[in-house]
Amino acid sequence: SEIVIQWYRTSAQGTQEHYYTTKLEDAIIVAINNKMHNCQDPGNAHFTHLEEVQFTYRKITWTHEVSGTSGSDDWRAPVV
Repeated sequence: SEIVIQWYRTSAQGTQEHYYTTKLEDAIIVAINNKMHNCQDPGNAHFTHLEEVQFTYRKITWTHEVSGTSGSDDWRAPVV
């Protein structure tokens, strides 16, 4: 299966900009953990509900959408 993660940031114009993509091939989710920081601790005021997701995969491709560059690694095609 394939997992595609699209990363967004706030652009200089103040809009949401899709700037980066991570694509995982032959991927599966191996763990999901929920994280809730102690909301009574003022030091954690900026934290919200977080989720940690762990994957295994055969191939990963990173694409910087703004610059048009990409790179990848495939466990079945090692660099020699």
